[in-house]
Amino acid sequence: MIISENWLREWVDFDIDIESLGDRLTGAGLEVGGVIPVRPVSQRIVVAKILSARPHADGNTPWVCEIDVGRARKLQVVCGANNVWAGMAAPVALSGAELPGGQRVREIEIHGEASQGMLCSAAELGLEERSDGIMELDPGAEAGRIINTQLDLDDTLLELELTPNRGDCLSILGIARETMAVTRGVLRKPSIRRLRAQHDERLPITLEVPGDCPRYTGQIIRNVAISARSPDWLQERLRRSGLRNIDALVDITNYVMLELGQPMHAFDRSKITGGITVRHAHKGERLKLLDGTRLRLRSKTLLIADDSGPVALAGIMGGANTAINSNTQDVLLEAAFFSPSRTASTARGYNMQTDASFRFERGVDPQLQVMAVQRASQLISQIGGGDCGPVFTAADPRNLPKRRPIQLRRGRLDRVLGARVGGRRIRKVFESLNMKTEVIADGWKITAPSYRFDIVGEHDLVEEVARIVGFEFFPAQLPRVLASGRDQQENQLTSDRARDLLVDRGYHEAITYSFVDPALHARIVPERSQILLQNPIASNMSQMRASLWPGLLAALTGNARRQVRRIRLFEIGRVFLRHGRGRREADRIAGVLTGPRRAQSWDTPSRGADYFDLKGDVEGLLALGGCQDGFEFQAREHKALHPGQCARVVRSEREVGWLGQISPELREHLDLDGAIFVFELDLDAVLDAILPSFRTVSRYPAVARDLSLVVKKSVSADALRNCICAAAGDLLTTLELLDVYQGKGVPKNHSSLTYRLTLQADYRNLTDTEVDELIVKVVSAVTRELSGELRT
Repeated sequence: MIISENWLREWVDFDIDIESLGDRLTGAGLEVGGVIPVRPVSQRIVVAKILSARPHADGNTPWVCEIDVGRARKLQVVCGANNVWAGMAAPVALSGAELPGGQRVREIEIHGEASQGMLCSAAELGLEERSDGIMELDPGAEAGRIINTQLDLDDTLLELELTPNRGDCLSILGIARETMAVTRGVLRKPSIRRLRAQHDERLPITLEVPGDCPRYTGQIIRNVAISARSPDWLQERLRRSGLRNIDALVDITNYVMLELGQPMHAFDRSKITGGITVRHAHKGERLKLLDGTRLRLRSKTLLIADDSGPVALAGIMGGANTAINSNTQDVLLEAAFFSPSRTASTARGYNMQTDASFRFERGVDPQLQVMAVQRASQLISQIGGGDCGPVFTAADPRNLPKRRPIQLRRGRLDRVLGARVGGRRIRKVFESLNMKTEVIADGWKITAPSYRFDIVGEHDLVEEVARIVGFEFFPAQLPRVLASGRDQQENQLTSDRARDLLVDRGYHEAITYSFVDPALHARIVPERSQILLQNPIASNMSQMRASLWPGLLAALTGNARRQVRRIRLFEIGRVFLRHGRGRREADRIAGVLTGPRRAQSWDTPSRGADYFDLKGDVEGLLALGGCQDGFEFQAREHKALHPGQCARVVRSEREVGWLGQISPELREHLDLDGAIFVFELDLDAVLDAILPSFRTVSRYPAVARDLSLVVKKSVSADALRNCICAAAGDLLTTLELLDVYQGKGVPKNHSSLTYRLTLQADYRNLTDTEVDELIVKVVSAVTRELSGELRT
């Protein structure tokens, strides 16, 4: 939401500068993201009246114009634009003026014709990024008037980043009310008078679904000059608010929306058949919208209809069949209150969001409709003329939002704020917010105004006091923390241990959304695990995650597109899984990595991370609790992982995770280069720990023997390791893999793995005979169980 300081000061008197106001609004919960000056241009840029425009004699430069700039002597300007004509008013930079881009204007001769200035476009004045032709001003603009005054260019804009619960602040009126409260200013609403009806035409209104639309207001205005031009002041205010000029009627309805917060729509009265009905769509109905979109309407879609069928998608966009065009003479103005939940449901259902739906979803004042219609008809009569009829309304008071009194207890207020605020000051706070206040025995009864949808309980009233009084008023106090008698179990680690390990290994922790993109999710998780949202906030966030990989891969993609080469991310979070006909939640830890194994250094050759780097990180996690021997890595296939470079992690025959390189298809879908590796583990399996136990430290020497064993490639290193450990028994203290070799001297489709066995007894020396017998036992077990042999 962008607010013009000049426009705001028309609504409220306050005696602080705009930067200070931004600070106070931010402190009151309306975050000001930026204070943007609208700088005035040179004083030598003024309004010019074009008295005549004749083609240049040589035909190369279109026009030679005689202009009036409020002086006794007329000036001549040569202009290359095609949109100039006699009688037009336009900005002209006189000799000596400096344009915002730095260009200095001087008198020159162009193809033999003197040019004593420069007719300017909006882009040349710094008002737009680009524009075609000379900027047109009000036909009645005074010649010679400084353009800064004509366009009110000495201004400042506040860029507000509002939270969804403050829909009442999506207007000048709403910000003016907040400004009055935080500055103790005076609200002064512009005069909005009800015009005298010049005809008595009304339309019958039927509210078939008053729960979705409990109030609908309209007015018919005849003989409107559709071709009328929006005045400069109105166009400039729309432009500074981020809206472009379209035509007078659309500009006026947009202006009222920005000023009061009430979205409006104008229909061509001649295209309305019978009366207006607010209803749900019927089966098979269709509607073409103003932007050309054709909708096949669903049931429960709220419509504005006449006797012939739908004419608008309520609260979102009008229909093309009743649109204003150059032949329109009579218009029907509409202002209504639509249910926030129904508008949000319809907008999400059709994947549409407009300025109107954005406001209706957050709640529009249900008492504002008549005032908005009167303001719009006042502007239309000023700009485009016309004969206004009576304002007519249909309403169902039972379904209009009601504001009931909320009790605010003095004890609760003091306890939450940590300081006592005087009773008189509290009453002033609520009065400045237009809230009715009644003093009772132990506090106050407060009734919020109709536009404050966010005030629903006592906690909201406490917040109102805090933000208007100012958080700086309350002293900082350290929280009181009571020692807990609960001890951490020794066989259960905390998640911080896992975080610390991954951070030490170069990972950064990420926190991603629980809502994920279905297209990416489907490439990772089986369809049976998918849980769709009925009312997603966006189409690419319409599914609950059954894996942490989609969010991490999206984060990795964002970093890779910003030229980050070495990426290590991990997340500890919850996933949502189908469980029979219900659902269950599970905590997981997952990570992604890509790029060089280590940060680039002059003394270390650079190489990319590979599967074994990933496996080492996973093994480090599994070893945190001392349970690493209970886990097994099994070669299996996963739809998201590269065949041959992925493994399933199993503990006690139960799957606890996966790791590997993502598949080429998934990498192509993400539009990424290079190998990308991922892992995901059940958090409970990582945090399980064995209780510490004492083990005798042997005083006797250890014996080391190296064995080179040849086995088939299909035999995993884990299987060979387990076989060796089982055969060696308790005398084996450590087992290390020293080398893997394939080549000359090793049969085809076989591998030679060299292990170092360290043997040691607790209470005696080992003899050579014992060691030799144990080695024979190990080799025999490998031969018998794995068809392996000792390499010679």
